[in-house]
Amino acid sequence: MRIKQKYYMMASSGLAVLLATMNPLVALASGITGRLITNDDGLTALFNTYAFSGSMETIAKVPWIGTFLSGIISVACLIGLVTTCFGIIMSMLYLSAKSLFDRVHEIKSAGKGQKFFGIQAMGSEIFNGNFGTGLDAIVGFVLALLPDVREYSYFKEGDMAYNLKENETVTTFILKISLPTIMTVFFFSIGFNGVLWQAYGNVVDAMGIAAETFVDTELSQYVERALNTGASYKFGFKAAGTSLSKKCDKIASKLYSEARKNTADVSTEMQGEIGKSIDKWVTGNFYKDQSKWAKTLGFTGEDADYENMVVEVIINNTKSEYGDDNSVIDISDNASKVFGYNFTKAGQDATVHVLVSRKVKSSSPNYFTVKESKGSGSGNSGDGTVIDPIITEVDE
Repeated sequence: MRIKQKYYMMASSGLAVLLATMNPLVALASGITGRLITNDDGLTALFNTYAFSGSMETIAKVPWIGTFLSGIISVACLIGLVTTCFGIIMSMLYLSAKSLFDRVHEIKSAGKGQKFFGIQAMGSEIFNGNFGTGLDAIVGFVLALLPDVREYSYFKEGDMAYNLKENETVTTFILKISLPTIMTVFFFSIGFNGVLWQAYGNVVDAMGIAAETFVDTELSQYVERALNTGASYKFGFKAAGTSLSKKCDKIASKLYSEARKNTADVSTEMQGEIGKSIDKWVTGNFYKDQSKWAKTLGFTGEDADYENMVVEVIINNTKSEYGDDNSVIDISDNASKVFGYNFTKAGQDATVHVLVSRKVKSSSPNYFTVKESKGSGSGNSGDGTVIDPIITEVDE
């Protein structure tokens, strides 16, 4: 007994070694590459494995699925076209001899729910003279042999399609069903040749791009950033209460916001380092030293004059300056130097551009000025002179 157990254990061990040896070969043959999932990946990492995605190679191993699917589409579309044509033909046939087929429908209705396909009850009604006497009974018998055309048409009693009425003519019938019929035939036709499914696929592909972008987004980083918002760096420019300090605070805040969006490190220490670097750069180029732009733009150095200072912050991959050295000055620098860490956009070195200009004042008419007219409702003065609107200085 122990000898048999020993052989069983050896056989099991040999099989395990064989399977372990074949695993890489199986993975290679199926085109699966990558690493095996581990406990460090977390449970949701399962969704990133091949087990949770479809494979055309798997479908290719069962080709009868394609034959079955193609057969369903072909037969269903063909049946749809045939039944559409059949319904129209039966409806036109009914309208061509409405009284006759109403009589057939009446005779046929008498046998519904009766034994022997309703023939016995229908024959009994005919022979009892309920549908005519003499030759009329014979005519009724012949009519009983005809199919109930009304039941197969769009004029089925109690269930008329397309809002049809009892008094429809062939012309009004065709007009009412034309558009629905055209669309039905159109979609069955493009469904048969595959264009309909390709159109759906094209729309889904576009939606898939959005889905892939969403999957690639690290939502956990955004949540972590939101939870650490309270630890953001606080600039002290506004404490001075001057117009220039407010402009500097605007520049620093904009730069800091862009820096935080770009980095995955949301720790308080990292935010502090970024804030200090931006603080130093803004102080050196704007708050303490205005030599690069103030004189050129006509700023007198008085604080009230800095209320006319206009700033715009741009961060991109363009190293060339945007300013014209006359009305707009571009104070630019390498983004990594400004932020104190390796800052890139689209995988390339980025540049910070702070465009400084002076608010232009121009003369513009204030049309809310009341006309000083002595006439009744006219725009003229008493001596006939037209009074122009008062011109005031406004900011553009």
